[in-house]
Amino acid sequence: MQKITFPRFTQLSMILSVSIGSFGVANTAHAIEQLVPHNNQKPSVISKSQALRSQLDGRVQEPVHVWPLPTPKKHSEFSASLNANSALSTETPLIHDGDSKAKMSMGYEFGTNRVHANIKANVFSDTTSFSNPEDENINLDGSSAGFYLGNWDFWAGAVDRWWGPTWQSPLIVSNNARPLPTLNIDRIESTAFKTPLLSWIGSWRINTFLGQLESERHIPDAYLWGMRASAMPFEGFEIGFNRVAMFGGEGRDVSPRVLFNVIRGHDNEADQPGNQLGSIDLSYRFAQSHQDYNAGHEFYLELAGEDEAHAFPSKKFGTLGYTGFLSSKHSTSSLHYVLEYTNTMSGGFGLETDEIADVTYDHSIYQTGYTYYNQVMGSPLGGDTEAFLIGAWVDKSTQSRFVQTPAHNFGGWLTRKHTINSEAYHELTVWYEKGFNQFTFKLAGSLADENLYFSSPSSHGKKYAMSISVNWLTL
Repeated sequence: MQKITFPRFTQLSMILSVSIGSFGVANTAHAIEQLVPHNNQKPSVISKSQALRSQLDGRVQEPVHVWPLPTPKKHSEFSASLNANSALSTETPLIHDGDSKAKMSMGYEFGTNRVHANIKANVFSDTTSFSNPEDENINLDGSSAGFYLGNWDFWAGAVDRWWGPTWQSPLIVSNNARPLPTLNIDRIESTAFKTPLLSWIGSWRINTFLGQLESERHIPDAYLWGMRASAMPFEGFEIGFNRVAMFGGEGRDVSPRVLFNVIRGHDNEADQPGNQLGSIDLSYRFAQSHQDYNAGHEFYLELAGEDEAHAFPSKKFGTLGYTGFLSSKHSTSSLHYVLEYTNTMSGGFGLETDEIADVTYDHSIYQTGYTYYNQVMGSPLGGDTEAFLIGAWVDKSTQSRFVQTPAHNFGGWLTRKHTINSEAYHELTVWYEKGFNQFTFKLAGSLADENLYFSSPSSHGKKYAMSISVNWLTL
């Protein structure tokens, strides 16, 4: 079983409470007629990231580019899934669960006005994938439990995250690595401040976590703190600030001075408190209503920094994209499409004069880098990579605040990738998903003109991959 460890409660309380205070009001954001699972909705989506794009009835006036959304669940359900996976590439997180080989999962989720819990057990057919320690073939990834206090959710668990508006490559927090066990504080309802002094910020969210990394790394048992603050100052515009900091660990100081320097972002001094990354994401979206159909458009940018210089990120890398949809007023069908460009080379996004290799997600002190069990916790592309993504899919299901029909969608993406010291190659991924009452069947496959490197060592050197999964959910 996975060993779940947390820092001492006193340290956790201090770090999380100070971190929320330090971010305070520095945020801003909004949304449109497409995005977000809400209330008791149980979205059947292609992946965690696509849950952000679940189509809504009407507009959502709140920041939405964070997964999972801290939404109270007042229902109980049992779920089970079986996934026979010939190792779809971890570089395609939109349809990839982050695990390889056949896997069975069973879970039970319940919630009330005060508490919530999700107990999930995962069984693997082998233990050779990079994302799992070799001494385990069962874990509790996806499990969580917590309680509500006012408009705040206090919880603990190991849950996938996806921060930011991008589809392929969130730069700071993604589901590429297996979920880290963390203690968390999330703001539930993103209501605006009532005081005129702060009401201009609009609706806002704060999500923060603190966890402890694995022991099998260069500096064992280092802490990882993360925070996202997002807001919506005017309709259609969302801004999010993301920060993560790796600090402490075996032989490293965790004094109040170190914690203060971590919170304020000073990590480029001779006695560095830790390894920090930060990003800002901006998105503008709007919807149009026509006689027979609705249309939505979103333009977005995420810009990250691997270092700090004069309180601002340096050695920058980023993602730029556009996504949209057309939905018929006479049926449940909708067409979605996305274009995205990512460059994870430090200084490679055109904002600095020099490109620097072997910097992104690496660190001179924490030499294992920004990884968890050897998988990057940021962009699934890894560092020093340039990628173009074009994709489209048809969704024939209804996913709204009030009604959800069984999933029925199909589509694909074509990605062109270029990593330093390698030739560019192309990867095509297609899928088909069909729901039958409580059951969902999904078939996906990838094909490339270069050998792919999947999350299972036994699958290295292949140019194709397939995945079949069946999920069952009690309503």
